[in-house]
Amino acid sequence: MAELQTTEGGYSDFIWFCFTGDLEGFYSGFRWDGWESEVQALDGDQGFNVYPPLFAEGGPLGERSRAAVPIKALYTLYAEPDLERS
Repeated sequence: MAELQTTEGGYSDFIWFCFTGDLEGFYSGFRWDGWESEVQALDGDQGFNVYPPLFAEGGPLGERSRAAVPIKALYTLYAEPDLERS
């Protein structure tokens, strides 16, 4: 199950990590066989809706349902509810 990972750094530290950090290690639990070709097929404004979600109990990621959806839909589903609670 995915867990929120907090960092002590700010936005610039996050960007620095994105360009210089161990992204392969960081995302190793969130990749499945063939993920590269599936990601390559996405448009720039798309992402994957995974069911059951990564934060929920479920089978291995490669066996979960994945569908390409607009990023706006993912943002609405996952980010906007958090904004309303703050």
